Amino acid sequence: MGYAAVAAAQCLAAVLPCSVSPVCAQQLSIRRYDVSDGLAHGTVTSIYQDAKGYLWFSTFEGLSRFDGYRFTNYDTRDGLSHPIINHVTEDRQGRLWVATNGGGVARLLDEPPQDAAHHAAAQPTGGNKFVSFPVGDTPRSNSVNRMLFDSQNNLWCVTDGGLYRAALAEANLKFAAVPSIKLSEAYAALEDRCGRLWFGVANELIEVSQDQLINHGPVGDASKDVIAGLIEDRQGRLLVASERGGLFEFAPAPDPGPRGQWRQLPLALKSRQLVETMLEDAAGALWLGTRDGLIKYKDGRQTLYTTAQGLSGNDVRALAEDGDGNLWLGTYGGGACKLSGELIVNYTQAEGLPNPRVARVFEDRAGRIKALLADSSMAEIGAEKIHLNRQLDDPPISSQSFLIEHDEQGRWWWGKSSEWLVRFKEPVVRLRSGRDLALADFFPAAVADTFVHFYEDETGKLWVSKGDGQLYRADATRPGRLNFENFPTDFPLLAPGPLMISDGAGGLWLGNRSRLGRLWQGKFAPLETSDGLPEIDPRSFFRDSRGWLWIGWRYKGVSMTKEPSAERPSFVNYSAAQGLSSGAVWSMAEDNFGRMYFGTDKGLDQLDPQTNQWRHYTTKDGLAGDKISQLYKDRRGQIWVATVRGVSRFDPRAERNRSRPAPIYLSRVNIAGDDLRLPETGAAHIPQLELAAARNNLTIEYVALQFQGEDYLRYQYQLEGVDQDWNPPTKSRSVTYGRLSPGTYRFLVRALTKDDVPGPTPAVFEFRILRPVSQRWWFLTLVGLAVGLLAYAGYRYRVARLLELERVRTRIAADLHDDIGSNLSQIAIWSEVARRQTAGSNGTERPKTGGDTAPEALERIAATARETASAMGDIVWAINPRRDRLSDLILRMRRFAEETFGASEIAWRLEAPQMNLSLQTDTRREVFLIFKEGVNNIVRHARSTSAEIALTVEGHRLRLQIRDDGCGFDPSGLDEGNGLESMRERAKNLGGELEVESAPGAGTTVRLEIPLTRRRWR
Repeated sequence: MGYAAVAAAQCLAAVLPCSVSPVCAQQLSIRRYDVSDGLAHGTVTSIYQDAKGYLWFSTFEGLSRFDGYRFTNYDTRDGLSHPIINHVTEDRQGRLWVATNGGGVARLLDEPPQDAAHHAAAQPTGGNKFVSFPVGDTPRSNSVNRMLFDSQNNLWCVTDGGLYRAALAEANLKFAAVPSIKLSEAYAALEDRCGRLWFGVANELIEVSQDQLINHGPVGDASKDVIAGLIEDRQGRLLVASERGGLFEFAPAPDPGPRGQWRQLPLALKSRQLVETMLEDAAGALWLGTRDGLIKYKDGRQTLYTTAQGLSGNDVRALAEDGDGNLWLGTYGGGACKLSGELIVNYTQAEGLPNPRVARVFEDRAGRIKALLADSSMAEIGAEKIHLNRQLDDPPISSQSFLIEHDEQGRWWWGKSSEWLVRFKEPVVRLRSGRDLALADFFPAAVADTFVHFYEDETGKLWVSKGDGQLYRADATRPGRLNFENFPTDFPLLAPGPLMISDGAGGLWLGNRSRLGRLWQGKFAPLETSDGLPEIDPRSFFRDSRGWLWIGWRYKGVSMTKEPSAERPSFVNYSAAQGLSSGAVWSMAEDNFGRMYFGTDKGLDQLDPQTNQWRHYTTKDGLAGDKISQLYKDRRGQIWVATVRGVSRFDPRAERNRSRPAPIYLSRVNIAGDDLRLPETGAAHIPQLELAAARNNLTIEYVALQFQGEDYLRYQYQLEGVDQDWNPPTKSRSVTYGRLSPGTYRFLVRALTKDDVPGPTPAVFEFRILRPVSQRWWFLTLVGLAVGLLAYAGYRYRVARLLELERVRTRIAADLHDDIGSNLSQIAIWSEVARRQTAGSNGTERPKTGGDTAPEALERIAATARETASAMGDIVWAINPRRDRLSDLILRMRRFAEETFGASEIAWRLEAPQMNLSLQTDTRREVFLIFKEGVNNIVRHARSTSAEIALTVEGHRLRLQIRDDGCGFDPSGLDEGNGLESMRERAKNLGGELEVESAPGAGTTVRLEIPLTRRRWR
C-alpha cells in the first residue's frame, strides 16, 4: 500500500546527475518509538500533526496520539469501526477524521463543552469517542487509503474501490462514487495551491478542476505501476512518485481537457526498492520512503539511510515533518522514528571511525575535516566515507590549538593555525608569511623535548615555551634571523600545557595545572583567586570576536572578562548556578552569531551573552558522547565536537531556526474525585466554574507539545489567590491543591523550553469555590432574621403570658367580686334578716309585718352558699392547668348537664370526640360558660322535655351545638337579654361566631364555632 506525502516538494533539476550512496558515513540523530513505549502497533502507516500540535500515528491495531511523553491509544472499543488505520487528517473546522482499512471513515468526538455547566459534569467512564461513517457498500470501498478536504469542505476518500465524495454540510454524511473513475486501488491525494484536486488511482493521475474530471493516464511507461505519492513543489510543479518507476514531474496542460506531459527525474532505485511515500521538508530536501531505506534527494544528490544509520526498519511507510523541524518515519514492523533534522550529525565506529576516542578535530587548507584519535592515528571524515590515514610517527608536540597537514611529499605538519606549521622529526615553524623556521637553529634540545609549545599572536609575535619555566618571544614580522627575548616566569610551564593566549594589546595570558598568570607590560604576574576567579586551575582559554577572554576551569565552570588588557581586569563566573551543566570546561568555541559553546564532562553548553540564555545538548539530543575533549569551528561555521565516543557536527544555523514556544494544554482536571469534561486533546482555557465548598480538592494535569528537546521541558504554575508569583520550574506535569478556602482563583501554567524561554500564552483554569451555606450572606441574613424573629416571638410570648396572667388575675378578681362577693353580700343580708327574726321571737326586736320569715331567710342563705360553692368550683376549674385537655372540658360539661337536666327531669344527650387535645385556658373557660348559659336557658325558659348537645373538632376549628324541643321564640321580635348577649360576647372574644335559630313552638338551636389557635397532641 502506498501513502501520500504531506508537504510541498523541492524543485529538482532533471539535468543534474544523481549519485547513489549505498551507505552514508554519518550517524543520524534518531530516537525510536515502539510498542514498549506505548505505541499501539509496530507498523505505522501514516503520521499527522494536528492544529494543536499532537502527533497521530495510524497503525495496524488502532490509532495512537503522542504528546511527547506518552501515547494514548484508540481502537474499536472507542468507536473505531476497524482496527487498521490508514490515514488521519483534519477538516476545515479542525475536526479530526480517521480512515480505516475496512470500516469507512470516523470522526473524533472532541467538541469542547459550550459552557461551564458542561465542563463541571463528570467525565463518563465509557462510551464512544468516535463516530463512524460507511463510504460504500463493498468492503473495498470501505478500505480508505487517503482523505482530502477541498475548499468547500467536501470529503474525498481514496479507497481500494475507487474515489468517493461526500458533502459535510449535509445533515447525514452520504458518499457517492465519483463517475468515470474505474474501481481500482487508490493511494494518493493532493490539493494544489490553485484549488485543483489530484488523485492517484492505480497507475493513473486524475485531475478535478472546476467540477471537471480529467484523466491524464498512467504515469511513465509502467502500465502496471501504482502512484504512491503526490506533492507540489515550491514553484508549483507537480511531483509524482510511482511505486516502481521512481520520481516524475508532471506538467498539466494550460487549458482543461488535453493531457499533460510527464518527465522522469534522475532517481536511481534498486529492483526491490519500491517507493511508499514522499515528503519535502522545510529546508527544501526531498525525502522518499521506500521498502529498502530512506532516500534524501537534494541538489541532485541522492543519499540513502538505513538501519546502519539508526533507522528502526528499512521499510519506510510514512513520513511527516512536525512544527519543530523533526522528520518522523513510520516503518513496517519497526515502529516510528524521530529524525531531529541535521542539527547534530555523528561519526562513530559504526560509520568507520577506527577509534572512538577523539582528541582533536581540525580542517586542512583544502577544507577537509580530520580527526586526531587517541592512538595517534588520524581519520578524514568525508561525506560518504571515513578514510583512515596512517598512524603518526611521533606523539604530537604540545599546542593550545592544533592543525595538522599532510603535504605532497608525505610529511606531517603540526601547528597553531593555517599560517604556520610544525613538522615532525625536524620541527619547523611555518610563519603567517609562509616562511619556514628550523627550530633546531634556536633550540637544539627541541627535537628531543616533546613539550615544546608554540603560539603566534595576531601581531606576529611568536611565543615559545619549553617547559623549563622560561618564556621566549620573537617578532616574526621582521625579516632575517629571529631574535628571541626571554621572560622568566614564577612557575614551570609543564605538560600538558601551558595554555597561552594574547590579550589583544601585546600582553599574554598563561595557564597550567594550578597556575594562572599573565605577561603585562613586560612583567609576569601570577593571579590568585578573587571575585569572578573561583579557582586557579585553568583547562582552556578562548578570546571571542568581541575581544572578551574566557577561561575554562577544572571544577568551577568558566570565567569571563571584557577587558583582558586592563591593569586589573574584573571577571564574571558562570557555573551550575548560572546554567552551566558541568564545572569542568575543557574547550570553548564561538559560532558566527556570537554565541559561546563550552565542552564539558556533561555535554555541550551554549550561552547567548546578549540574552544570557543557556541551552544544553547531550547524547539525548544526538551527541556522540557527553564527555567532550575539544570544540572546533570550521570555515562554514559548523561546530565540531570531539568526544570519547566519536565526533559530532553541530550546525548553529539549523539550531537558530528550531526554537519555538511550546503550546500547553490542560489535559485533565479532577475535582473531589470527578473529572471535568474536557476535549480529548485538552483545553488551553477552561471557563470559570463555581464549585461547592466541599469540592475544594483539585488535581490539575497539563502537557506542552514540543518534540525538540522535550526531555528538557520544565513547567511553571501559579494559582492566583494563593501564590504571589510563579512557582519554581519543575518537570512534573501535575499539581494538587487540597482544602482550598472559599474564594475566586485563577490557575495558570506555562512551559519553559530547554533555554528557559517561557511560552507566550499560559493555559488557564478559572474557578470559584463557594462559601458553605452557613457562611453565605443570605444564610447569615436569614439566620439573623430568624434570631430576631425568635427573640421577638419570645418577647411577644412573654408579653402574651404576662397579659394572660393579668387577664386571669383580672377575671378571678371580677369573678370573686361579681359572683362570690355578690353571693357573700346576700348571705350577710339574709343572715341579718334571720337574726332579727330570731331576736323578735325572743322579745328583743320584732320584724316588720309582711317580711320574710326566718326559715325562708335561712333557705335563701343555703341556696346562695351552694351557688357560691358552685361558682368557686368553676373558677378553680378554669384556672387549673391540669384541666387543659378537651376531655376535661367534656367531663365538666357532662357533670353540669347531668346535675341541671336531672333536677328538671329533662332527657339529654351529649356527643363529643375522644381526643387528647390541649386547649388554652380562655378557650376552655369561655366554651364552658357558653355551654352553661345555654343549658340554664333550656332549664329556665324552654319548657322542653329533651336536649341534644354535640361537640366536634374539625381541622383547626371547634364546633358546639345545643338543641332543645321547647317552646322556642321569635329572635327578631324578642329582646335577647343579658344571657344571649353574654354568650355572643364570649364567642367574639374567642374569635368565633354564635348563631341562634328558634321559632315559636319549634325549639331552639345554639351553634358556636371558634378557631383553635393552639393544638398539642399527647
